Amino acid sequence: MLKVHRINPVEWKPSAVVALATSADGSQVAAARADNSLEIWLVSPGTAGWHCQLRIHGDPNLSTVSSLVWCRSGPRGGALGRLLSSSIDGSVSEWDFGKC
Repeated sequence: MLKVHRINPVEWKPSAVVALATSADGSQVAAARADNSLEIWLVSPGTAGWHCQLRIHGDPNLSTVSSLVWCRSGPRGGALGRLLSSSIDGSVSEWDFGKC
């Protein structure tokens, strides 16, 4: 006898992307979303897709990120560089991926 399982599909509705930035070497893309989450995507040239390396869920009580920029300078730059974000309220944040 064949067993049948019923499932309820999950309706995944991602939040809108509000800012994008590429790393200096073009290997990664940072995406800020309207729900204050941040995603880091690995871009592999010559392949069919991208791979989400990191997703940080945002705090809904904070102001939405309005811009992102990767920087290569500074002692904390490391292999990934530094990712900075700014928000509509004028705040600027540096994302430390070593603590994620």
